[in-house]
Amino acid sequence: MSLLLGRPLKIYIYIQSLSTLHPLSLASSISLHLLHRLHHFYLSSFASKTFGVERRYKDSMARAALLVSSIVLSCLVATSYGATFSSLMRTLVVTASPAAGQVVKSGEDKITVSWSYNNTFARGTDSTYKTIKVKLCYAPISQVDRAWRKTVDDLSKDKTCQFNIVTKPYNPSNNNTFTWTVERDTPTATYFVRAYAYNSAEEEVGFGQTTDSHKTTNLFEVHAISGRHTSLDIASICFSAFSVVSLFGFFFIEKRKAKASQQK
Repeated sequence: MSLLLGRPLKIYIYIQSLSTLHPLSLASSISLHLLHRLHHFYLSSFASKTFGVERRYKDSMARAALLVSSIVLSCLVATSYGATFSSLMRTLVVTASPAAGQVVKSGEDKITVSWSYNNTFARGTDSTYKTIKVKLCYAPISQVDRAWRKTVDDLSKDKTCQFNIVTKPYNPSNNNTFTWTVERDTPTATYFVRAYAYNSAEEEVGFGQTTDSHKTTNLFEVHAISGRHTSLDIASICFSAFSVVSLFGFFFIEKRKAKASQQK
Protein backbone atom coordinates (compact mmCIF):
# COMPACT_ATOMS: atom_id res chain seq x y z
CA MET A 1 0.00 0.00 0.00
CA SER A 2 2.90 2.38 0.79
CA LEU A 3 4.18 1.84 -2.76
CA LEU A 4 0.85 2.72 -4.32
CA LEU A 5 0.38 5.75 -2.11
CA GLY A 6 3.97 6.91 -2.62
CA ARG A 7 3.70 7.25 -6.40
CA PRO A 8 0.77 9.67 -6.55
CA LEU A 9 2.29 11.64 -3.70
CA LYS A 10 5.51 12.16 -5.67
CA ILE A 11 3.57 13.07 -8.81
CA TYR A 12 1.44 15.48 -6.81
CA ILE A 13 4.50 17.28 -5.41
CA TYR A 14 6.04 17.49 -8.91
CA ILE A 15 2.95 18.88 -10.61
CA GLN A 16 2.25 21.28 -7.79
CA SER A 17 5.77 22.69 -8.14
CA LEU A 18 5.12 23.23 -11.87
CA SER A 19 1.83 24.96 -11.26
CA THR A 20 3.45 27.56 -9.05
CA LEU A 21 5.33 28.80 -12.09
CA HIS A 22 2.06 30.09 -13.54
CA PRO A 23 -0.41 30.55 -10.66
CA LEU A 24 -3.00 32.06 -12.96
CA SER A 25 -2.72 29.37 -15.61
CA LEU A 26 -5.93 27.49 -16.26
CA ALA A 27 -3.96 24.49 -17.51
CA SER A 28 -2.11 24.24 -14.18
CA SER A 29 -5.41 24.27 -12.27
CA ILE A 30 -6.73 21.52 -14.50
CA SER A 31 -3.57 19.50 -13.87
CA LEU A 32 -4.09 19.69 -10.11
CA HIS A 33 -7.71 18.70 -10.46
CA LEU A 34 -6.79 15.70 -12.57
CA LEU A 35 -4.09 14.78 -10.11
CA HIS A 36 -6.58 14.59 -7.25
CA ARG A 37 -8.68 12.26 -9.36
CA LEU A 38 -5.60 10.16 -10.12
CA HIS A 39 -4.91 9.82 -6.41
CA HIS A 40 -8.50 8.68 -5.90
CA PHE A 41 -8.12 6.05 -8.61
CA TYR A 42 -4.95 4.70 -7.02
CA LEU A 43 -6.72 4.27 -3.72
CA SER A 44 -9.74 2.61 -5.34
CA SER A 45 -7.43 0.33 -7.31
CA PHE A 46 -5.68 -0.79 -4.15
CA ALA A 47 -9.02 -1.50 -2.48
CA SER A 48 -10.28 -3.41 -5.52
CA LYS A 49 -7.16 -5.58 -5.68
CA THR A 50 -7.33 -6.26 -1.95
CA PHE A 51 -10.84 -7.63 -2.28
CA GLY A 52 -10.00 -9.61 -5.44
CA VAL A 53 -11.99 -7.56 -7.93
CA GLU A 54 -9.41 -7.91 -10.69
CA ARG A 55 -11.51 -6.35 -13.44
CA ARG A 56 -12.12 -3.15 -11.55
CA TYR A 57 -8.44 -2.98 -10.75
CA LYS A 58 -7.47 -3.16 -14.44
CA ASP A 59 -10.10 -0.57 -15.40
CA SER A 60 -8.82 1.78 -12.74
CA MET A 61 -5.26 1.37 -13.97
CA ALA A 62 -6.31 2.15 -17.54
CA ARG A 63 -8.11 5.30 -16.45
CA ALA A 64 -5.17 6.28 -14.28
CA ALA A 65 -2.85 6.00 -17.29
CA LEU A 66 -5.18 8.24 -19.28
CA LEU A 67 -5.17 10.80 -16.49
CA VAL A 68 -1.37 10.79 -16.33
CA SER A 69 -1.26 11.57 -20.05
CA SER A 70 -3.74 14.40 -19.56
CA ILE A 71 -1.66 15.85 -16.73
CA VAL A 72 1.51 15.85 -18.82
CA LEU A 73 -0.33 17.52 -21.71
CA SER A 74 -1.77 20.16 -19.39
CA CYS A 75 1.67 20.94 -18.03
CA LEU A 76 3.01 21.41 -21.55
CA VAL A 77 0.15 23.77 -22.36
CA ALA A 78 0.78 25.72 -19.18
CA THR A 79 4.40 26.35 -20.09
CA SER A 80 3.85 27.20 -23.78
CA TYR A 81 2.45 30.72 -23.56
CA GLY A 82 3.22 33.77 -25.72
CA ALA A 83 5.07 36.90 -24.60
CA THR A 84 3.08 39.76 -23.14
CA PHE A 85 3.84 43.43 -23.68
CA SER A 86 3.58 44.17 -19.95
CA SER A 87 6.39 41.67 -19.26
CA LEU A 88 8.89 43.43 -21.56
CA MET A 89 11.45 45.97 -20.39
CA ARG A 90 11.97 49.20 -22.32
CA THR A 91 15.60 48.45 -23.09
CA LEU A 92 15.79 50.25 -26.45
CA VAL A 93 16.00 53.96 -27.22
CA VAL A 94 14.06 54.77 -30.40
CA THR A 95 13.74 58.06 -32.29
CA ALA A 96 12.01 58.99 -35.55
CA SER A 97 12.34 62.04 -37.80
CA PRO A 98 8.72 63.32 -37.86
CA ALA A 99 8.13 66.04 -35.28
CA ALA A 100 5.12 65.87 -32.98
CA GLY A 101 2.00 66.69 -34.99
CA GLN A 102 3.79 66.59 -38.35
CA VAL A 103 1.87 65.27 -41.35
CA VAL A 104 3.61 62.91 -43.79
CA LYS A 105 2.16 61.63 -47.05
CA SER A 106 2.06 57.94 -47.87
CA GLY A 107 3.95 56.95 -50.99
CA GLU A 108 5.91 60.22 -51.00
CA ASP A 109 7.50 61.22 -47.69
CA LYS A 110 10.25 59.40 -45.81
CA ILE A 111 10.81 58.61 -42.14
CA THR A 112 14.27 58.18 -40.63
CA VAL A 113 14.36 55.87 -37.61
CA SER A 114 17.24 55.34 -35.16
CA TRP A 115 17.55 52.85 -32.31
CA SER A 116 20.15 51.73 -29.75
CA TYR A 117 20.49 49.88 -26.46
CA ASN A 118 19.47 51.81 -23.34
CA ASN A 119 22.71 51.93 -21.35
CA THR A 120 20.87 52.63 -18.10
CA PHE A 121 20.18 48.89 -17.92
CA ALA A 122 22.72 46.48 -16.51
CA ARG A 123 25.36 45.14 -18.85
CA GLY A 124 24.32 41.81 -20.33
CA THR A 125 20.58 42.49 -20.22
CA ASP A 126 20.64 42.31 -24.01
CA SER A 127 22.65 39.07 -24.13
CA THR A 128 19.75 37.16 -25.74
CA TYR A 129 18.92 39.82 -28.33
CA LYS A 130 19.36 38.58 -31.90
CA THR A 131 17.04 40.62 -34.12
CA ILE A 132 15.43 44.06 -34.12
CA LYS A 133 12.12 44.74 -35.85
CA VAL A 134 11.02 48.36 -36.21
CA LYS A 135 7.32 48.93 -36.80
CA LEU A 136 4.82 51.71 -37.46
CA CYS A 137 2.09 51.60 -34.82
CA TYR A 138 -1.37 53.10 -34.39
CA ALA A 139 -1.85 55.70 -31.66
CA PRO A 140 -4.86 55.23 -29.32
CA ILE A 141 -6.82 58.01 -31.05
CA SER A 142 -6.78 55.98 -34.28
CA GLN A 143 -7.82 52.76 -32.53
CA VAL A 144 -11.17 53.96 -31.20
CA ASP A 145 -14.06 51.80 -32.51
CA ARG A 146 -11.61 49.87 -34.72
CA ALA A 147 -11.29 46.31 -33.43
CA TRP A 148 -8.87 45.43 -36.23
CA ARG A 149 -6.36 47.85 -34.62
CA LYS A 150 -6.96 46.82 -31.01
CA THR A 151 -4.14 46.73 -28.47
CA VAL A 152 -3.84 43.39 -26.63
CA ASP A 153 -1.25 42.56 -23.96
CA ASP A 154 -0.71 39.14 -25.56
CA LEU A 155 1.65 40.09 -28.38
CA SER A 156 0.51 37.18 -30.54
CA LYS A 157 -2.92 38.87 -30.66
CA ASP A 158 -1.87 42.52 -30.54
CA LYS A 159 -2.83 44.61 -33.59
CA THR A 160 -1.22 47.92 -32.64
CA CYS A 161 1.83 47.66 -34.91
CA GLN A 162 0.84 46.34 -38.34
CA PHE A 163 3.45 47.96 -40.60
CA ASN A 164 6.99 46.63 -40.67
CA ILE A 165 9.61 49.32 -41.31
CA VAL A 166 12.78 47.23 -41.15
CA THR A 167 14.22 44.03 -39.68
CA LYS A 168 17.93 43.89 -38.84
CA PRO A 169 20.38 41.86 -36.74
CA TYR A 170 20.79 43.30 -33.25
CA ASN A 171 23.63 45.76 -32.75
CA PRO A 172 23.91 47.55 -29.38
CA SER A 173 25.75 50.55 -30.88
CA ASN A 174 24.24 53.97 -31.57
CA ASN A 175 24.71 53.70 -35.34
CA ASN A 176 21.45 51.92 -36.16
CA THR A 177 19.58 54.12 -38.63
CA PHE A 178 17.16 53.38 -41.43
CA THR A 179 15.24 55.65 -43.81
CA TRP A 180 11.85 54.33 -44.89
CA THR A 181 9.48 55.64 -47.53
CA VAL A 182 5.96 55.49 -46.16
CA GLU A 183 4.16 52.80 -48.14
CA ARG A 184 1.35 53.84 -50.46
CA ASP A 185 -1.19 51.57 -48.76
CA THR A 186 -0.63 53.09 -45.30
CA PRO A 187 -4.04 54.40 -44.16
CA THR A 188 -4.67 57.88 -42.83
CA ALA A 189 -4.16 57.77 -39.07
CA THR A 190 -2.02 58.95 -36.15
CA TYR A 191 1.11 56.88 -35.49
CA PHE A 192 4.27 56.33 -33.48
CA VAL A 193 7.28 54.06 -34.04
CA ARG A 194 8.16 51.02 -31.90
CA ALA A 195 11.08 48.57 -32.04
CA TYR A 196 11.03 45.02 -30.66
CA ALA A 197 14.06 42.94 -29.74
CA TYR A 198 13.78 39.21 -30.48
CA ASN A 199 15.78 36.26 -29.20
CA SER A 200 16.91 33.26 -31.26
CA ALA A 201 13.46 31.65 -30.82
CA GLU A 202 11.79 34.71 -32.41
CA GLU A 203 10.24 35.74 -29.08
CA GLU A 204 9.92 39.38 -28.03
CA VAL A 205 12.34 40.08 -25.17
CA GLY A 206 12.57 43.88 -25.13
CA PHE A 207 11.23 47.02 -26.79
CA GLY A 208 11.53 50.76 -27.27
CA GLN A 209 9.23 53.41 -28.78
CA THR A 210 9.12 57.07 -29.76
CA THR A 211 6.22 57.89 -27.45
CA ASP A 212 5.57 57.65 -23.71
CA SER A 213 3.98 54.71 -21.90
CA HIS A 214 0.50 56.19 -22.44
CA LYS A 215 1.18 56.73 -26.16
CA THR A 216 0.20 60.40 -26.10
CA THR A 217 3.45 62.23 -26.96
CA ASN A 218 5.55 62.57 -30.14
CA LEU A 219 2.74 61.34 -32.36
CA PHE A 220 2.59 62.16 -36.07
CA GLU A 221 0.02 61.76 -38.82
CA VAL A 222 0.08 59.94 -42.11
CA HIS A 223 -2.22 61.10 -44.90
CA ALA A 224 -3.03 58.44 -47.46
CA ILE A 225 -2.98 59.28 -51.14
CA SER A 226 -6.39 60.00 -52.66
CA GLY A 227 -5.51 58.55 -56.07
CA ARG A 228 -6.03 61.97 -57.72
CA HIS A 229 -3.40 64.17 -59.36
CA THR A 230 -3.40 67.85 -60.31
CA SER A 231 -3.30 67.07 -64.04
CA LEU A 232 -6.37 64.86 -63.71
CA ASP A 233 -8.21 67.56 -61.78
CA ILE A 234 -7.40 70.15 -64.49
CA ALA A 235 -8.51 67.77 -67.24
CA SER A 236 -11.79 67.01 -65.48
CA ILE A 237 -12.49 70.74 -65.04
CA CYS A 238 -11.80 71.40 -68.74
CA PHE A 239 -14.09 68.58 -69.85
CA SER A 240 -16.81 69.79 -67.51
CA ALA A 241 -16.57 73.34 -68.87
CA PHE A 242 -16.58 72.05 -72.47
CA SER A 243 -19.69 69.99 -71.72
CA VAL A 244 -21.51 73.01 -70.31
CA VAL A 245 -20.52 75.21 -73.28
CA SER A 246 -21.54 72.48 -75.74
CA LEU A 247 -24.91 72.10 -74.04
CA PHE A 248 -25.66 75.83 -74.24
CA GLY A 249 -24.40 75.93 -77.84
CA PHE A 250 -26.62 73.02 -78.83
CA PHE A 251 -29.60 74.66 -77.10
CA PHE A 252 -28.94 77.99 -78.88
CA ILE A 253 -28.67 76.36 -82.31
CA GLU A 254 -31.87 74.38 -81.83
CA LYS A 255 -33.69 77.51 -80.72
CA ARG A 256 -32.60 79.40 -83.84
CA LYS A 257 -33.74 76.53 -86.05
CA ALA A 258 -37.13 76.51 -84.37
CA LYS A 259 -37.53 80.28 -84.81
CA ALA A 260 -36.52 80.08 -88.50
CA SER A 261 -39.08 77.35 -89.18
CA GLN A 262 -41.82 79.47 -87.58
CA GLN A 263 -41.01 82.46 -89.87
CA LYS A 264 -41.41 80.28 -92.94
